Amino acid sequence: MDTDFTTSARMLIASLTLIMTIIFVCGPSQMMKNASDDMFLVRTEKSFVLTAGPIVELNFETCSSIIKSSFSYAAAFRSVYTS
Repeated sequence: MDTDFTTSARMLIASLTLIMTIIFVCGPSQMMKNASDDMFLVRTEKSFVLTAGPIVELNFETCSSIIKSSFSYAAAFRSVYTS
């Protein structure tokens, strides 16, 4: 019983740490994108964005999809682990 609680507590702490890390990475990127849309709309047609490689733009939409996917995978792994 005690090991189940410790495992759950560790999983909760790891999940919260992951969520906070993702928010701290995607949040400033979204703010810079919003600021560049406001400031440089006259000069350029393309706004400034941070990307994870050439593939993914870091913003709040990406952040929410990463968090949703992470919890889906965690639920799937947990159901496989407990079965």
